[in-house]
Amino acid sequence: IRFHTSYHGIGKHYWDNENTMKENYYGLLNMRITGVFDRINCSIWAKNALNTGYNVFMFEAFRNTYAQKNAPLRFGVTFSSNLNIPNLLNLR
Repeated sequence: IRFHTSYHGIGKHYWDNENTMKENYYGLLNMRITGVFDRINCSIWAKNALNTGYNVFMFEAFRNTYAQKNAPLRFGVTFSSNLNIPNLLNLR
């Protein structure tokens, strides 16, 4: 079994030249647990595991503010296989 976690911290930043539209610091936690079985791997994963909210981008135009929100918590299962082609084709 393999465990993998990553934390990405994004510092305070501004969306305009006047520094009036601000995004505060936020962090994103991603996690994955992988079971390895012979040639098959099965992973259960989560992205943005804490469901942190932030703006992907923001701008002002025509006296309106436009912003795109981030993707929420996502999770899933991934299956993968490691094939050794020369062994499968008896080339060795």
